[in-house]
Amino acid sequence: KGKTDAAKGETVAQSGVVPAHTIVAADAGKVLEVGVQAKNGANAVGNTVKVATDGTVSDDSGNNNPGGGNESEGGDNGKPIDTNAKPVVKALKVKGPLEVGKDLTGTYQFDANNGNGTDKSTFAWGEKGKTDAAKGEVIAKSGEVPAHTIVAADAGKVLEVGVQAKNGANVVGNTAKVATDGSMSENDGGGNESEGGDNGKPLDPTAKPVVKALKVKGPLEVGKDLTGTYQFDANNGNGTDKSTFAWG
Repeated sequence: KGKTDAAKGETVAQSGVVPAHTIVAADAGKVLEVGVQAKNGANAVGNTVKVATDGTVSDDSGNNNPGGGNESEGGDNGKPIDTNAKPVVKALKVKGPLEVGKDLTGTYQFDANNGNGTDKSTFAWGEKGKTDAAKGEVIAKSGEVPAHTIVAADAGKVLEVGVQAKNGANVVGNTAKVATDGSMSENDGGGNESEGGDNGKPLDPTAKPVVKALKVKGPLEVGKDLTGTYQFDANNGNGTDKSTFAWG
């Protein structure tokens, strides 16, 4: 649209019929236009009328193309779609506190890529490296990944969400992934915005810590010191050691 020049075009073979234009992949996502410049056998030039697939018309004679108009069908606001175009998921982000009992949520952008515009992408939550969005559920609202409630089994594991792009014609595109440690794949503009945790691993505030490998050392002699060492295991809970002790 806006780039046709009928004055430099071909001559019509049959009066009243404009030869067809086969829509090519390069046309997808663009409003198209046809223009016809009036010209007779004596080379007298008249007006130029244009009509576009979004319904806009122009007539340099000022008559505004009476009786004309756009009768194209389908497309996206006058723009042809490419039924073979693969959709793209990008800017996938994971958000929320990394704590058992809390929700992680995800957002993303669906790009139809000039193809079918209905978002039927699928998603999956899970441990990093183990998600399979292709086998996941269909997203109900485009751009929003349903929440995952962190359970005790998730504590101590880096979590991940994956979204596979899929449109209403069942054409499959890329699979974007982002993990709670910040790693991601096929995810332009996305990232990890989760909070807390331990290097991307959720904590369980109810987890009971464990003391182990307690050792006592030193000479058993009056006036000498006995010392002790041990290992503190947070057990995927709070990592601050506030253990208590007693000799006796």
